[in-house]
Amino acid sequence: GMIGVEGRKQVLAGRAKDGHWRRTGLPGSGAHRQNLACLKFFKRPGPQREARDILETMRIGLPVLAIFLAARAAAADPVVIVAVSSAETLELADGRRLRLDGMIAPNPADDGDARAADAAADAARAALQAAILGRKATFKPLTQAPDRWGAIPADVERLADGAWLQGLMLGDGHGRVEACPRGGAERLRRLKLAEDEARAARRGLWALPHYRVMNAERPMPARGFAIVEGVAAATGGGGKMRYLNFAANWRDDFTLQAVRAVERRLQRDALGFDGLVGRRVRVRGW
Repeated sequence: GMIGVEGRKQVLAGRAKDGHWRRTGLPGSGAHRQNLACLKFFKRPGPQREARDILETMRIGLPVLAIFLAARAAAADPVVIVAVSSAETLELADGRRLRLDGMIAPNPADDGDARAADAAADAARAALQAAILGRKATFKPLTQAPDRWGAIPADVERLADGAWLQGLMLGDGHGRVEACPRGGAERLRRLKLAEDEARAARRGLWALPHYRVMNAERPMPARGFAIVEGVAAATGGGGKMRYLNFAANWRDDFTLQAVRAVERRLQRDALGFDGLVGRRVRVRGW
């Protein structure tokens, strides 16, 4: 499996010790921060010049900030869901598409030629249609631009009762929490709580053997996204990748391949990648 952790970095305004203003921006809502205003580079020559340059910066930056705030305000306005193109994707009347970020719906290709995943995928899409098709909703974008498929990763709530669609779908067993959801720790906690409740009750896809959490000691063949749990035995690798082995012989055991960002994240959490050895861990990915 492959897991990754999205890097999150706030870009802050400030003056360096050499007197230069550095390129800066306002932190956005998504995983990738984009500069919304660019402060001019200059040596600090004196109060009048400095004041003029600061005013010029404000003149450039404020219209961009106004556009950004207007876009965020527009996202909070109610919209009508006119189509459900998949169990994760909604279409609006103005042509925009929303993706329910943080969850992965069942896919017909999950179990090859068997019918179980086909039925699970159909049930998930039908559940989303019943929950929101033709109804009003509000959404909160989680990135500043659409994803590579042209959809806006977002949290979506039903206007009538404030129901969070990701929570509904995961709670009814119509999806699994993806490897790297956007948002903070509280949002991840809510996503995992909904998934845990559905798995404990064997709702939806959790009633199917293919979707159960796999044992790392006896991993079953998987297509696409999978969740595997076991006790880590050793680590290895270097360069851009690290490996977490779940048995003494890495040649034939289940091995997790992780990007370096995962190791950096674990180090920030005072655990470290090597600190996983001897611990029972649950991983998810492809």
